[in-house]
Amino acid sequence: NDSSLQGESDKTYALWVKTEDSGVYLMSKRTGTPGALSLFINGSNKLTAYIAGTGSSMSNTVVNDGLWHHIAIVYDNSANSVFFYVDGVADGSDTSFTGTWNDTTKLHIGVRGAGDVSHHLVGSISDAVAYEGALSANEIKTIYNGREPFNHMDWSQSGNLRGWWRMGDGIENGSGLTIYDMSANSNNGSMEAMENPGDYSGDTP
Repeated sequence: NDSSLQGESDKTYALWVKTEDSGVYLMSKRTGTPGALSLFINGSNKLTAYIAGTGSSMSNTVVNDGLWHHIAIVYDNSANSVFFYVDGVADGSDTSFTGTWNDTTKLHIGVRGAGDVSHHLVGSISDAVAYEGALSANEIKTIYNGREPFNHMDWSQSGNLRGWWRMGDGIENGSGLTIYDMSANSNNGSMEAMENPGDYSGDTP
């Protein structure tokens, strides 16, 4: 929960994911009801955004079909809007999105919060990023077209990069329980409550 990941300002989260799971969080700053921006796969197998307990309209595309998909969520604070992107294409929005922001929890990837076994992802995640600012549709498409790994430190939005986790093929090089932040912010993560701690998969997008 470093200060570089906090604030009620515009945000963009993005990652590659492969799963057949639902009712699970992809990226989350939420433990129970309080929290900030979170990205969820709902019971209809589509994306939902949450700020605290307030959820947005869902995306249009089923994303848990067992195939790799690039997922992005853009939060525009001044416009009270959330925009979803699947595989580089706009995939739904909510332009009247409000919620009570409580940005005191850690950022989690693949789970809502520490110890929350009922919402943890069964699947694979790669190349997760957090940006300060609302990336444009063309910028989301640039990341998608760059595939994995896209070099988030070497493009026009690198100055707004707050975290970049390669999820195995970064500095960690497929070993250990630390997921290193490849941005300049040193927001290193740790594996928690993994089914097989330290078990990295070579299956990438």
